[in-house]
Amino acid sequence: MDVGFEVRVIEIPIERKIKILTDIRTFILLFFIFRKESFKSVHTITPKAGLLGNIASYLASIPVRIHTFQGEVWVNYSGITRYFFRIIDKLVVFLATNIIVVSNSERRFLVRERILKNGQAEVLGSGTIGGVDLSRFKIDINQKKIVRSKEGYQNEDIVFAYVGRLNIEKGLEILISAFKSLYCEHKNAKLLIIGPDEDGTGEKIKIFSFQFKSGVVKILPFMKNPEEALIAADVLVLPSFREGFGLVIMEAA
Repeated sequence: MDVGFEVRVIEIPIERKIKILTDIRTFILLFFIFRKESFKSVHTITPKAGLLGNIASYLASIPVRIHTFQGEVWVNYSGITRYFFRIIDKLVVFLATNIIVVSNSERRFLVRERILKNGQAEVLGSGTIGGVDLSRFKIDINQKKIVRSKEGYQNEDIVFAYVGRLNIEKGLEILISAFKSLYCEHKNAKLLIIGPDEDGTGEKIKIFSFQFKSGVVKILPFMKNPEEALIAADVLVLPSFREGFGLVIMEAA
């Protein structure tokens, strides 16, 4: 993608889930890269990158360390697990020199939960992490008709779409249960699911799809250009249990 200036990419494996040996290796790689490159600032976004990146950049004496919160891992946990992940977020806040949050509600939540103090974080504009490219996500009636015809959808079909990671936290089990109830009374309902499987939820959805005739439930893998399939939908559904700012909702709008 042409962004108008040179971008150098250094690939480092960062696992979303906790994997001690891999995480230690990632931390060491980050630390030595930060020391070698002498960056003026480091900006981390995901929880794991926030933890490893801020510790490594702090130890490497990077003067500006920015972290963006876009939803908390611990929201759906309880007990020791919730306490553990809350401590991690507090550590990230302690090590970072600047905090950004993706929405005003996210900031209020983190202040209420005592992760942040009042005035400690900034919201860029009205929120979100990157905005929406309106040259990609736009109304195109003719293209909508073409894609729907290609996918085998009829004019009277109502297509419900989900776009995102396929895991429990995104509420996929609720989605398929709700769709099953809906389909019992409305045979023109269709379900389109787009995204990568993370914890076996995708396999459960595939098994669920076998309950219906061909074409009722469609599952597509991760797409770099989800708008090419999303345009066929009438309704976007995002039953997520935690969402700092649902970018896909803006894209669908």
